[in-house]
Amino acid sequence: MDHVARRVFPYYFAPGKKLFQIVVKMSDEPGSLGLILSLLGSRVNLIGTDTYTMRDGTAIFSAFSEALSTEETPEKLQGLVMSSKAALACEVIEGRDGMLVDAFHTGLEANGEGTMLFRRIALARMLDRTHNLLGSGGDFLLYEEGFAIGKANGEDFVKMLGREKVNEIIGYLRNDISAQGWGRVAVGEAPQADSSTIIIYDCFECSEKSSSRTGCHFFRGYIVGSRLATTGQELSAEEVRCTLKGDKVCEFLLTPKK
Repeated sequence: MDHVARRVFPYYFAPGKKLFQIVVKMSDEPGSLGLILSLLGSRVNLIGTDTYTMRDGTAIFSAFSEALSTEETPEKLQGLVMSSKAALACEVIEGRDGMLVDAFHTGLEANGEGTMLFRRIALARMLDRTHNLLGSGGDFLLYEEGFAIGKANGEDFVKMLGREKVNEIIGYLRNDISAQGWGRVAVGEAPQADSSTIIIYDCFECSEKSSSRTGCHFFRGYIVGSRLATTGQELSAEEVRCTLKGDKVCEFLLTPKK
């Protein structure tokens, strides 16, 4: 099966549709979700759903949906859901003028920590702005920011798994970068014994073709910072190919720092 981008719904636009966000607090027991879905199936078309467990032994089901009837109301849907023995609480929020915005959640959480969502193209434009304002100083700043984030993320993995285990399964852990939408990481052929090559497909820094930037300085720093945290080795990284320069991929050559 082809891998695809995960769809999240901070908002949804469907002109002419009656839209509802349905949030259910339910018992975290096998079959609870199935009971809720069986009730909603004849009343709404589910556009996007999310289900996760809470620390108090309950679970949250959240759905963006289109009503199958123009007579549908939040009160009717709430009463329907609460008729199930699986439901502990329910909140139904109606959209406005074909627009449905997530009015329940207060942010994102990943591994117990707060996380933010950025549009890739907006972030690429922010990097452009940094470069345009500061020139080579901006490129250095982006490298240092990438280094700090890469080092922090690498340290988190080491804290959870230990350095030996992290390096044992590092290829698998790289999927974390892809899952967050930063780009897909692959290992290229090393040109010499003490070097290594990292290839980034669909790098987020190149989401928009820049008229000024010529390299992925943030990602270059991220790779070096991550490697320092996971291996303890200080490396230098040179970007030898970049989609901003017309290449098909972004490629980084890593060598021991002298």
